[in-house]
Amino acid sequence: MRDGIRGIARMNSLQILRIAVTRLATCTGARQGRITVSARRSRLAGLWPDASGFARYNFMPNANPCSDFMQRIIPTLEATDMNNYGVLNTLAIVLSDYHAHIGRAGRPMIQIHLLK
Repeated sequence: MRDGIRGIARMNSLQILRIAVTRLATCTGARQGRITVSARRSRLAGLWPDASGFARYNFMPNANPCSDFMQRIIPTLEATDMNNYGVLNTLAIVLSDYHAHIGRAGRPMIQIHLLK
C-alpha cells in the first residue's frame, strides 16, 4: 500500500514539474535560458565520501522540454540519493514560483542548489 501511495505521489510531482518546465520553455527569452541543478549529500565524516552532482539544461525548441530536463537531472539526483517525490515536488514549486516572478517575457536562468 505504501509503495502505491509513493508511486502516485511521484507521478503527481512529475506532472507538476512537467507543467513548470513547459511554462518556462514558453517564455520569450527561453532560447537563451537554462536551468542548472547542483546536488550534494553529506555523509558521516570519515566513513563515506560526500556525494555530489551537477546538471545543466539549456532550453531548446523541442516538443517535450521536461523530458530533456529530466534526462539531464535524474543522474545527479540519483547520485546524491535525491531522486524522490519530495525533491521533484520542491523543484516543481521553485520553477513555478520562478516563472511567476519573471513572467512570460522573461529569460529563464536559474541555479538550484540541493543539500542533504
